[in-house]
Amino acid sequence: MTRSEVSRQLKINLFRISEIFGYLAYHNLLSDPISPLYVSSFTPKNIIALFEAIPCDEHTYAEVKYKKMKDQYGWNLKMFSYYYAHPEVQLYFINKSSDLKKPLKKHFNLNSRAVQIINDLTLTDTQLSLSQMGAALECSEKTIHSYNITIDIQKAMEKQLTRKRHLEEKELRKIFDKLITEHNDKEILLMRTIYESLGRYREYISDNYPGLINYITALVKEINEKAKSYKLQLLIKQIREAIQKLSESQRDLSVVAVARHLGIKSIHVKGYKLVKDNIKQEIERYSFGQKQVIVMRDELHVNVMI
Repeated sequence: MTRSEVSRQLKINLFRISEIFGYLAYHNLLSDPISPLYVSSFTPKNIIALFEAIPCDEHTYAEVKYKKMKDQYGWNLKMFSYYYAHPEVQLYFINKSSDLKKPLKKHFNLNSRAVQIINDLTLTDTQLSLSQMGAALECSEKTIHSYNITIDIQKAMEKQLTRKRHLEEKELRKIFDKLITEHNDKEILLMRTIYESLGRYREYISDNYPGLINYITALVKEINEKAKSYKLQLLIKQIREAIQKLSESQRDLSVVAVARHLGIKSIHVKGYKLVKDNIKQEIERYSFGQKQVIVMRDELHVNVMI
Protein backbone atom coordinates (compact mmCIF):
# COMPACT_ATOMS: atom_id res chain seq x y z
CA MET A 1 0.00 0.00 0.00
CA THR A 2 1.14 3.55 -0.67
CA ARG A 3 1.39 6.20 2.02
CA SER A 4 -1.85 7.79 0.81
CA GLU A 5 -3.72 4.48 0.97
CA VAL A 6 -2.42 3.77 4.47
CA SER A 7 -3.36 7.30 5.53
CA ARG A 8 -6.93 6.90 4.26
CA GLN A 9 -7.41 3.46 5.79
CA LEU A 10 -5.96 4.29 9.21
CA LYS A 11 -7.34 7.85 9.15
CA ILE A 12 -3.94 9.26 10.15
CA ASN A 13 -2.42 12.44 8.75
CA LEU A 14 -0.45 11.76 5.53
CA PHE A 15 2.63 13.60 6.82
CA ARG A 16 2.62 11.54 10.02
CA ILE A 17 2.35 8.37 7.92
CA SER A 18 5.31 9.58 5.85
CA GLU A 19 7.37 9.98 9.01
CA ILE A 20 6.59 6.37 9.88
CA PHE A 21 7.50 5.17 6.38
CA GLY A 22 10.75 7.14 6.61
CA TYR A 23 11.58 5.52 9.94
CA LEU A 24 10.86 2.02 8.58
CA ALA A 25 12.91 2.71 5.47
CA TYR A 26 15.87 4.15 7.43
CA HIS A 27 16.01 1.08 9.69
CA ASN A 28 15.49 -1.42 6.81
CA LEU A 29 12.12 -2.56 8.14
CA LEU A 30 10.22 -2.32 4.86
CA SER A 31 9.90 -5.37 2.61
CA ASP A 32 12.42 -5.66 -0.22
CA PRO A 33 10.06 -4.83 -3.14
CA ILE A 34 9.03 -1.42 -1.74
CA SER A 35 12.03 -0.49 0.41
CA PRO A 36 13.95 1.21 -2.46
CA LEU A 37 10.95 3.52 -3.06
CA TYR A 38 11.42 5.19 0.33
CA VAL A 39 15.18 4.95 0.93
CA SER A 40 17.16 8.07 0.02
CA SER A 41 20.31 7.39 -2.01
CA PHE A 42 22.19 10.22 -0.28
CA THR A 43 22.27 11.59 3.28
CA PRO A 44 23.98 14.97 3.91
CA LYS A 45 26.87 14.81 6.38
CA ASN A 46 25.65 17.96 8.11
CA ILE A 47 22.12 16.62 8.52
CA ILE A 48 21.83 17.87 12.13
CA ALA A 49 22.94 21.39 11.18
CA LEU A 50 20.32 21.47 8.44
CA PHE A 51 17.53 20.70 10.93
CA GLU A 52 18.97 23.04 13.56
CA ALA A 53 18.78 25.91 11.08
CA ILE A 54 14.98 25.57 10.87
CA PRO A 55 12.84 27.01 13.73
CA CYS A 56 10.75 24.03 14.82
CA ASP A 57 10.76 21.36 17.53
CA GLU A 58 9.41 17.90 18.29
CA HIS A 59 5.85 19.18 18.80
CA THR A 60 5.71 21.10 15.54
CA TYR A 61 3.12 19.49 13.27
CA ALA A 62 4.64 17.10 10.74
CA GLU A 63 3.33 19.03 7.73
CA VAL A 64 4.81 22.26 9.09
CA LYS A 65 8.25 20.66 9.50
CA TYR A 66 8.09 19.28 5.99
CA LYS A 67 6.97 22.59 4.47
CA LYS A 68 9.86 24.47 6.12
CA MET A 69 12.42 21.91 4.91
CA LYS A 70 10.94 21.93 1.42
CA ASP A 71 11.04 25.73 1.24
CA GLN A 72 14.59 25.88 2.62
CA TYR A 73 16.27 22.89 0.92
CA GLY A 74 13.87 21.73 -1.80
CA TRP A 75 13.37 18.32 -0.17
CA ASN A 76 10.43 16.20 -1.28
CA LEU A 77 8.34 14.34 1.28
CA LYS A 78 10.23 11.08 0.83
CA MET A 79 13.62 12.73 1.45
CA PHE A 80 12.38 14.69 4.46
CA SER A 81 10.82 11.57 6.07
CA TYR A 82 14.00 9.55 5.54
CA TYR A 83 16.32 12.24 6.93
CA TYR A 84 13.95 12.89 9.86
CA ALA A 85 14.37 9.23 10.95
CA HIS A 86 18.13 9.74 11.46
CA PRO A 87 18.83 8.86 15.17
CA GLU A 88 20.75 12.06 15.78
CA VAL A 89 17.93 14.13 14.29
CA GLN A 90 15.41 12.37 16.54
CA LEU A 91 17.64 12.94 19.56
CA TYR A 92 17.95 16.62 18.65
CA PHE A 93 14.17 17.12 18.60
CA ILE A 94 13.62 15.12 21.80
CA ASN A 95 16.10 17.31 23.69
CA LYS A 96 14.88 20.58 22.16
CA SER A 97 12.45 22.42 24.44
CA SER A 98 9.10 23.39 22.98
CA ASP A 99 8.27 27.00 22.29
CA LEU A 100 4.86 26.24 20.76
CA LYS A 101 2.62 26.46 23.81
CA LYS A 102 0.02 28.56 22.04
CA PRO A 103 -0.49 26.15 19.11
CA LEU A 104 -0.78 23.26 21.58
CA LYS A 105 -3.31 25.22 23.59
CA LYS A 106 -5.16 25.97 20.36
CA HIS A 107 -5.10 22.24 19.59
CA PHE A 108 -6.63 21.47 23.00
CA ASN A 109 -9.26 24.21 22.72
CA LEU A 110 -10.30 23.14 19.22
CA ASN A 111 -10.70 19.52 20.30
CA SER A 112 -12.68 20.56 23.38
CA ARG A 113 -15.01 22.68 21.27
CA ALA A 114 -15.37 19.86 18.78
CA VAL A 115 -16.39 17.38 21.51
CA GLN A 116 -18.99 19.84 22.86
CA ILE A 117 -20.43 20.56 19.40
CA ILE A 118 -20.59 16.84 18.59
CA ASN A 119 -22.46 16.17 21.85
CA ASP A 120 -24.88 19.06 21.24
CA LEU A 121 -25.64 18.01 17.65
CA THR A 122 -26.05 14.38 18.66
CA LEU A 123 -28.60 15.28 21.34
CA THR A 124 -30.65 17.26 18.81
CA ASP A 125 -30.48 14.39 16.26
CA THR A 126 -28.85 16.76 13.75
CA GLN A 127 -27.04 14.76 11.08
CA LEU A 128 -23.28 15.11 11.54
CA SER A 129 -20.83 15.66 8.68
CA LEU A 130 -17.28 16.94 8.20
CA SER A 131 -18.45 20.04 6.37
CA GLN A 132 -20.97 20.83 9.12
CA MET A 133 -18.30 20.45 11.81
CA GLY A 134 -15.96 22.66 9.82
CA ALA A 135 -18.59 25.38 9.68
CA ALA A 136 -19.36 25.05 13.41
CA LEU A 137 -15.67 25.21 14.35
CA GLU A 138 -14.95 27.89 11.73
CA CYS A 139 -12.10 25.87 10.24
CA SER A 140 -11.45 23.79 7.12
CA GLU A 141 -11.91 20.04 6.78
CA LYS A 142 -8.13 19.79 6.42
CA THR A 143 -7.74 21.29 9.91
CA ILE A 144 -10.26 18.80 11.26
CA HIS A 145 -8.15 15.97 9.87
CA SER A 146 -4.93 17.52 11.22
CA TYR A 147 -6.35 17.78 14.75
CA ASN A 148 -7.60 14.16 14.68
CA ILE A 149 -11.17 15.35 15.21
CA THR A 150 -12.28 13.14 12.31
CA ILE A 151 -12.23 10.01 14.49
CA ASP A 152 -14.62 11.55 17.05
CA ILE A 153 -16.94 12.72 14.27
CA GLN A 154 -17.03 9.29 12.64
CA LYS A 155 -17.75 7.58 15.97
CA ALA A 156 -20.59 10.02 16.60
CA MET A 157 -21.94 9.46 13.07
CA GLU A 158 -21.90 5.69 13.62
CA LYS A 159 -23.81 6.11 16.89
CA GLN A 160 -26.33 8.35 15.13
CA LEU A 161 -26.79 5.77 12.38
CA THR A 162 -27.25 2.97 14.92
CA ARG A 163 -29.85 4.99 16.84
CA LYS A 164 -31.61 6.02 13.64
CA ARG A 165 -31.87 2.41 12.49
CA HIS A 166 -33.08 1.29 15.91
CA LEU A 167 -35.89 3.86 15.80
CA GLU A 168 -36.71 3.01 12.18
CA GLU A 169 -36.89 -0.72 12.93
CA LYS A 170 -39.18 0.02 15.86
CA GLU A 171 -41.45 2.12 13.61
CA LEU A 172 -41.48 -0.50 10.83
CA ARG A 173 -42.41 -3.21 13.32
CA LYS A 174 -45.23 -1.01 14.66
CA ILE A 175 -46.61 -0.48 11.13
CA PHE A 176 -46.40 -4.22 10.39
CA ASP A 177 -48.12 -5.21 13.65
CA LYS A 178 -50.96 -2.78 12.90
CA LEU A 179 -51.30 -4.25 9.41
CA ILE A 180 -51.56 -7.75 10.89
CA THR A 181 -54.16 -6.63 13.43
CA GLU A 182 -56.37 -5.10 10.73
CA HIS A 183 -55.89 -7.97 8.26
CA ASN A 184 -58.73 -10.45 7.64
CA ASP A 185 -57.17 -13.76 8.68
CA LYS A 186 -59.34 -15.58 6.11
CA GLU A 187 -57.47 -13.84 3.27
CA ILE A 188 -53.97 -14.45 1.91
CA LEU A 189 -51.48 -11.72 2.86
CA LEU A 190 -49.04 -10.85 0.06
CA MET A 191 -45.47 -9.78 0.86
CA ARG A 192 -45.84 -7.09 -1.80
CA THR A 193 -48.63 -5.54 0.25
CA ILE A 194 -46.41 -5.52 3.33
CA TYR A 195 -43.47 -3.81 1.60
CA GLU A 196 -45.83 -1.19 0.15
CA SER A 197 -47.21 -0.50 3.63
CA LEU A 198 -43.71 -0.26 5.12
CA GLY A 199 -42.44 1.89 2.27
CA ARG A 200 -39.27 -0.22 2.05
CA TYR A 201 -38.01 -2.85 -0.38
CA ARG A 202 -37.23 -6.39 0.80
CA GLU A 203 -33.49 -5.93 0.10
CA TYR A 204 -33.37 -2.86 2.35
CA ILE A 205 -35.10 -4.62 5.24
CA SER A 206 -33.02 -7.81 4.81
CA ASP A 207 -29.72 -5.89 4.76
CA ASN A 208 -30.47 -3.59 7.70
CA TYR A 209 -32.96 -5.50 9.84
CA PRO A 210 -32.49 -9.30 9.48
CA GLY A 211 -34.38 -9.91 12.73
CA LEU A 212 -37.40 -7.97 11.46
CA ILE A 213 -37.52 -9.78 8.10
CA ASN A 214 -37.46 -13.14 9.92
CA TYR A 215 -40.30 -11.98 12.18
CA ILE A 216 -42.36 -10.79 9.19
CA THR A 217 -41.74 -13.96 7.15
CA ALA A 218 -42.66 -16.32 10.00
CA LEU A 219 -45.87 -14.46 10.89
CA VAL A 220 -47.02 -14.12 7.27
CA LYS A 221 -46.40 -17.83 6.70
CA GLU A 222 -48.56 -18.68 9.73
CA ILE A 223 -51.37 -16.34 8.61
CA ASN A 224 -51.34 -17.64 5.02
CA GLU A 225 -51.40 -21.28 6.13
CA LYS A 226 -54.54 -20.57 8.18
CA ALA A 227 -56.10 -18.68 5.25
CA LYS A 228 -55.33 -21.52 2.83
CA SER A 229 -56.82 -24.05 5.26
CA TYR A 230 -59.99 -21.96 5.60
CA LYS A 231 -60.32 -21.55 1.83
CA LEU A 232 -59.82 -25.29 1.31
CA GLN A 233 -62.53 -26.16 3.81
CA LEU A 234 -64.86 -23.62 2.18
CA LEU A 235 -64.12 -25.10 -1.25
CA ILE A 236 -64.84 -28.63 -0.07
CA LYS A 237 -68.12 -27.47 1.47
CA GLN A 238 -69.15 -25.81 -1.82
CA ILE A 239 -68.19 -28.93 -3.81
CA ARG A 240 -70.25 -31.17 -1.52
CA GLU A 241 -73.25 -28.87 -1.82
CA ALA A 242 -72.90 -28.87 -5.62
CA ILE A 243 -72.67 -32.68 -5.73
CA GLN A 244 -75.73 -32.99 -3.50
CA LYS A 245 -77.82 -30.67 -5.71
CA LEU A 246 -76.73 -32.39 -8.92
CA SER A 247 -77.54 -35.77 -7.41
CA GLU A 248 -80.98 -34.67 -6.20
CA SER A 249 -81.83 -33.32 -9.65
CA GLN A 250 -80.51 -36.58 -11.17
CA ARG A 251 -78.14 -34.69 -13.40
CA ASP A 252 -74.74 -35.84 -14.66
CA LEU A 253 -72.35 -36.20 -11.69
CA SER A 254 -68.96 -35.45 -13.24
CA VAL A 255 -65.98 -33.18 -12.59
CA VAL A 256 -67.05 -30.82 -15.37
CA ALA A 257 -70.66 -30.68 -14.16
CA VAL A 258 -69.65 -29.92 -10.57
CA ALA A 259 -67.14 -27.29 -11.75
CA ARG A 260 -69.77 -25.54 -13.87
CA HIS A 261 -72.13 -25.55 -10.91
CA LEU A 262 -69.33 -23.71 -9.03
CA GLY A 263 -69.04 -21.19 -11.89
CA ILE A 264 -65.88 -22.66 -13.43
CA LYS A 265 -66.14 -23.04 -17.20
CA SER A 266 -62.75 -24.64 -17.94
CA ILE A 267 -61.83 -26.90 -15.04
CA HIS A 268 -59.02 -28.68 -16.94
CA VAL A 269 -56.77 -25.64 -17.27
CA LYS A 270 -53.58 -25.62 -15.19
CA GLY A 271 -54.72 -23.11 -12.57
CA TYR A 272 -57.62 -25.29 -11.35
CA LYS A 273 -55.66 -28.46 -10.51
CA LEU A 274 -56.32 -28.22 -6.77
CA VAL A 275 -60.06 -27.65 -7.35
CA LYS A 276 -60.27 -30.51 -9.86
CA ASP A 277 -58.49 -32.93 -7.51
CA ASN A 278 -60.86 -32.06 -4.67
CA ILE A 279 -63.91 -32.46 -6.91
CA LYS A 280 -62.70 -35.94 -7.91
CA GLN A 281 -62.12 -36.91 -4.27
CA GLU A 282 -65.55 -35.63 -3.18
CA ILE A 283 -67.33 -37.39 -6.07
CA GLU A 284 -65.59 -40.64 -5.12
CA ARG A 285 -66.47 -40.13 -1.48
CA TYR A 286 -70.10 -39.38 -2.34
CA SER A 287 -70.39 -42.35 -4.74
CA PHE A 288 -68.86 -44.69 -2.14
CA GLY A 289 -71.31 -43.40 0.43
CA GLN A 290 -74.25 -43.97 -1.92
CA LYS A 291 -73.13 -47.55 -2.59
CA GLN A 292 -72.94 -48.15 1.14
CA VAL A 293 -76.48 -46.84 1.53
CA ILE A 294 -77.73 -49.18 -1.22
CA VAL A 295 -75.98 -52.19 0.36
CA MET A 296 -77.44 -51.39 3.77
CA ARG A 297 -80.89 -50.93 2.21
CA ASP A 298 -80.65 -54.29 0.45
CA GLU A 299 -79.51 -56.01 3.63
CA LEU A 300 -82.39 -54.45 5.51
CA HIS A 301 -84.87 -55.60 2.84
CA VAL A 302 -83.53 -59.17 2.99
CA ASN A 303 -83.79 -59.25 6.77
CA VAL A 304 -87.37 -58.02 6.58
CA MET A 305 -88.28 -60.73 4.06
CA ILE A 306 -86.73 -63.39 6.26
